[in-house]
Amino acid sequence: MGRGFVAAMQENQLWEISAVYDINPAVRQLARRRVPGAAIYEAPDRIFEDPGIDVVGLFTLADARPQQIRQALATGKHVLAEKPLGADVGTEWQLVREIEAGMDVDGNGTPDLDPSRIYFAGASQGGEYGTMFMAVEPDVRAGTLTVPGDLWVDLRLGTIVRNTTRDALAERVPSLINAPGVTTIDGLPVNGNGPYFNENLPLRDGIPFTVHLEDGTDQVIQSPVSNAVPGAIAIQEVLDHQVWGMMSGDTLAYAPHVRKAPLPGVPAKSVIYQFDAGDEIAPNPATTALLRAGDLADQATYYRNDLAHAKDPQVPTVGHQFLWSYLTNPDPLVAAIARGAQEQIATFLASDGTTIIHPEPARFFETPIQGPLPEDLNYIP
Repeated sequence: MGRGFVAAMQENQLWEISAVYDINPAVRQLARRRVPGAAIYEAPDRIFEDPGIDVVGLFTLADARPQQIRQALATGKHVLAEKPLGADVGTEWQLVREIEAGMDVDGNGTPDLDPSRIYFAGASQGGEYGTMFMAVEPDVRAGTLTVPGDLWVDLRLGTIVRNTTRDALAERVPSLINAPGVTTIDGLPVNGNGPYFNENLPLRDGIPFTVHLEDGTDQVIQSPVSNAVPGAIAIQEVLDHQVWGMMSGDTLAYAPHVRKAPLPGVPAKSVIYQFDAGDEIAPNPATTALLRAGDLADQATYYRNDLAHAKDPQVPTVGHQFLWSYLTNPDPLVAAIARGAQEQIATFLASDGTTIIHPEPARFFETPIQGPLPEDLNYIP
């Protein structure tokens, strides 16, 4: 799982890779070729015990991550962990309970982490699971949720992740893939080589978007829709059933309990939601639905990736990773934007969730978002 992270770190002068471990012999052999100066291990213990290593990156499966986080902290390491921290919200609860009980990081017999100041910061799926976590965990008072979407149905609109919905439709018996399917959405190609489908579902509030179909034609989808697409109604029914069937584990069901209507025994939380214009992984309508459900628009910081890309074409059109894009993109504006968003997070959590700064460069951020929440896709061609 960590190959992409290793490659990104090798491209950045901030990092020196001292050691790599993997349980797979073939992967260890690959690591020897790709990171010739690093020690290669089949278990992580020697990395944790090495006093010359300051930071460990835990890019393992979610079920292994919590114990490795404990080991790393116990040996005084800083931790970079793939999200989420655990395989489920219950595991993350357990980590909170352990911190509350007292975690002795440096082994001197004194707890080093303050159990009264436990906070949450999550991005992408971490922002989605984090919304649920913040709604039900009474002892985490403040948190930041970056580029969250909606699990999983609205991700059919994301050009990069639309294949998730495609695969689910194709696996049904009989298959619900209908032709001609959608190959581009608002000018951006759909990820994958097909098969493609067309659900013919509009956005809210009469906002139009254009799709290109396999047969070479274009279709503008705008409510109200009189359906003339064979197979679209069957897809819509399945998506509707999925929405309700998944609602007990969906961010939209938990968002109202973050602040607007706290659950019994859980205080209202102080939060920041950061999201970007034109996100192709967590589309703007999905994040808007989350913020609308929780009445959280006043806590939203809107990163204008469209303005940043227009200013500097080296800024990626896909802004989903704006918080950490500097790890692989050396462009100065990319780094400045990431630093600004990170400083907002750090200031907010250091203040116990009381101070929300306007990130720099200020012209690329709206804090809070100005105007109505975006219901359109805002994709950057």
